[in-house]
Amino acid sequence: MRALGHLGVLEEKPGRVFAATELSNLLVTNAGPSMGHFAMHITEPCQWDAWKQLETCLHTGVVPFEQANGKSVYEFTRDNLGVVMCSSMR
Repeated sequence: MRALGHLGVLEEKPGRVFAATELSNLLVTNAGPSMGHFAMHITEPCQWDAWKQLETCLHTGVVPFEQANGKSVYEFTRDNLGVVMCSSMR
């Protein structure tokens, strides 16, 4: 929490109490326009795994997401409707 306070995502108040800031309000997913779902999407394991394949795929021409997950991003989304990816596309 203190690291987020240092970055301006939260505000640390006396007594180790943390409050929302203008920046953290952008991450709230149930109140108006939000970057929260997108932030969750780009940190999903399926995305991190694709980045791990990038160097190999640059040499082979294979799509990193497909190499890491065994299917295209569209097939993955179809087969995993409950993942955050769908919410980030709103």
